[in-house]
Amino acid sequence: NTYGPISYLREVYDGAINVPNVVGLAIGTRPDCLSTEVLALLSSYARTRYVSLEIGLQSLREEALDFYERGHTVQEGIDAIVRAKKFSNLNLSVHLMFGAPGDTVSTGIEAAKEMNRLGINGVKIHQLMVLKDTTLATRHAVTPWNLLSLDEYNQMATAFLEHLDPKIHVERTHALTSHPNELVGPSWSSDRFTGFNALKKMMLSQNT
Repeated sequence: NTYGPISYLREVYDGAINVPNVVGLAIGTRPDCLSTEVLALLSSYARTRYVSLEIGLQSLREEALDFYERGHTVQEGIDAIVRAKKFSNLNLSVHLMFGAPGDTVSTGIEAAKEMNRLGINGVKIHQLMVLKDTTLATRHAVTPWNLLSLDEYNQMATAFLEHLDPKIHVERTHALTSHPNELVGPSWSSDRFTGFNALKKMMLSQNT
């Protein structure tokens, strides 16, 4: 990640990338924790190595970001991507999540169009999951909202993929809970290939 002073980050990154046979570096971070100084440091590694930078936007809807209590705005996310794009040797990807109240198929379409406009290299999408012993689980118990069925989520994912520029690689389409006993829902999030196989079947049936 990028959470720390530049001197500390340089020490951590150096320690990782200088291990024998390591060919690159993968960094995941938030848009509000990505200074131009950090971008320049990552770019310095990318002169000779592969460097992947993933920015967690989570959503391009302000209402969803408020629901997730992310603490950053859509515009801050877009600004982070625009700044990162200036360092063209970075492989830039974006992390998005569908399933907040108000998310629809149109949410997926508009998100894909914005990814195309921004000209990113890759994207990662998955469903919102609720896990036990979290603030989100407490909120869901008090005021439940609809957790996406597999079919509902795959309709969003299909719409997203249909409108995504084919040059943008897709790193993930579904999330898998690492501890099924901690899962509140959606229940299908505990099956490793169920979601992905169902998505392929849906896309084939729709000639997507």
